[in-house]
Amino acid sequence: MLENPSVDVLVPPLPPGEQSKSNRGFNHPYIAALLCPCKYHAKFQADPKRMARKMKDGTLKVDNNSLPFFCYDHALFDDNNGWKSLFRNVTLIRAARAILVGESKAMNGLDHPSHAPRKSTARNNGIKKIDEGFIAMICCQVRFALSSVEVWGPVDLDFHYDVFHNDILSIFEDDRVKGGYWAESILKWWNMYVLFLDAVFAVG
Repeated sequence: MLENPSVDVLVPPLPPGEQSKSNRGFNHPYIAALLCPCKYHAKFQADPKRMARKMKDGTLKVDNNSLPFFCYDHALFDDNNGWKSLFRNVTLIRAARAILVGESKAMNGLDHPSHAPRKSTARNNGIKKIDEGFIAMICCQVRFALSSVEVWGPVDLDFHYDVFHNDILSIFEDDRVKGGYWAESILKWWNMYVLFLDAVFAVG
């Protein structure tokens, strides 16, 4: 979840191999920022401790009315134009790489891609390109991993995973219906950085 795990340090740290997730979710300041709904991002930045506490105790609902902030690239994020950073977070790419091409490739930064090994899940299962369904699944997996919930379930208090998944699919579909170019450009981007495919051939 760190931008550069080889240099950056998570504070407070999560012990390697820790079985319990009790220190994750809104109990951890860094993770709380990632789970924070995008619409509350500015308020969270202004007073992170207060906002994390309100989201933890339910005073502030964390529901499906706004995507979690981990769906956005933090460096590119713009309150007035979320499209340019949407689904470009490196954590999502690392999670996708871990599943499709192996954990050894997951920690590579965006500037240092490498081709999938012959025995990768992607090659073994004939996965040649990524679509929005895969992106939605990765977002759900990352959201659960970041949360403090120990056992997977369809609902986390006011947050519904099926709604989250379908909302992501709708974002892509709505862009296509409107004749936009964002949906195809983000799919090309994912195919480049996860499967290491040339952007020209990533989406057919």
